[in-house]
Amino acid sequence: MDDIFIKGTAFGFTSDKWCNDTEILPSMLLSVLKTWNVKTFDGRENLIIDISDDLAREYGKINAATAGFGSDLHNLSINYSMIERIRNDESLNNGYKSIYISLLVENFITNIRSCYDFTSLFPRLFLDLKDIKRLTSMKNSDSLNTLLKFCKKESGANIFPDSIYGPLNKVKSDLDDIKSIRDSIVHHGKEPIIHIEDNKLFLKIPKSAPNWDENALPDLLSLGSDDYPLFAYLRELTIRLINYTEDLGHVMLGEFVKNDSKFNVFLTGLIGVCISNFRAFITSDEVR
Repeated sequence: MDDIFIKGTAFGFTSDKWCNDTEILPSMLLSVLKTWNVKTFDGRENLIIDISDDLAREYGKINAATAGFGSDLHNLSINYSMIERIRNDESLNNGYKSIYISLLVENFITNIRSCYDFTSLFPRLFLDLKDIKRLTSMKNSDSLNTLLKFCKKESGANIFPDSIYGPLNKVKSDLDDIKSIRDSIVHHGKEPIIHIEDNKLFLKIPKSAPNWDENALPDLLSLGSDDYPLFAYLRELTIRLINYTEDLGHVMLGEFVKNDSKFNVFLTGLIGVCISNFRAFITSDEVR
């Protein structure tokens, strides 16, 4: 399949193919959102249901966020593929490899944070319009951090179905980690440093110029060292994201089925030239 499609999202797989075909990156969250899309929009993204203009605008935002989430998830596979190709390119010396890969690591981290933020819009499908308006009146309302603040502010009001709170309650620690990493790069001007030894890649973000040995990155792998194996570190960040989005997808599916017994999900996944290697990367325990 990856020889035919360069990059794309496909749906309608059988359960066996969706789960086991290594050329597909399955996503329950995308599956649920694609099913919702088919029931809500026509092939030209025109609404086929009768709702208010205010709610139609929110549905348009959710639809756009679905496309953005899929695109950024796919970009992770592309960044990974480029890092691997650069690492294995014998025409490049380690200096070139280090600065090229450093830039791709920045992209990878930015894409992960973006994926988290896109998911902040999807639970709105289970909010009343009045609650959506209160949420969107908050600063940076399209960020996951703001959604978590909104949930805390409205704790006890049960504005979401109980199941939706599950993944939202569990994601804060992972979100805090990716926020701190991205903020170090984007807001504090720090730069990922890639060290190469025997063709193995190690990652560090120095805390400050005089303290090059001190790593600003959280020790997600509990290694207690100053340099983290790059692929193991990126894999950990990716798995955290996927675990959260799959959890969210499953609870959203459960809520849709409660409201509509005919909500038969269209199994959806990412396909393309980079997917097979990326899927192998996130399912492997090998530290390279």
